[in-house]
Amino acid sequence: PGIKPVPVSQKRFTVKLTKSAGQPLGLDIRPVQGKYMEVKGIKEGGAVHAWNGGKSEEEQIREGDGLVAANAVKDDSDAIMNELKAATELNLVFSRGMFKNSGA
Repeated sequence: PGIKPVPVSQKRFTVKLTKSAGQPLGLDIRPVQGKYMEVKGIKEGGAVHAWNGGKSEEEQIREGDGLVAANAVKDDSDAIMNELKAATELNLVFSRGMFKNSGA
């Protein structure tokens, strides 16, 4: 009786990155709802591009993934952005399936 909405399946995964001196992170991201970031693209020459180069497609950071935490910072897109700029050691938590184009 009645139609129930089908929840979108999301997969969370953690990526540990180290940025070398002067190396950009290389993520094109935009804030969403003031809480997290949507990956809009990966830039060549950055730490994320280097990470993706050695990983299987399932392990790669992809356009459409949601960045939900950087180190211990979460639920605040401005604070996440500041952490991405300031830290050289990054423990990033992504969620695949948050956005329609995430290729889940």
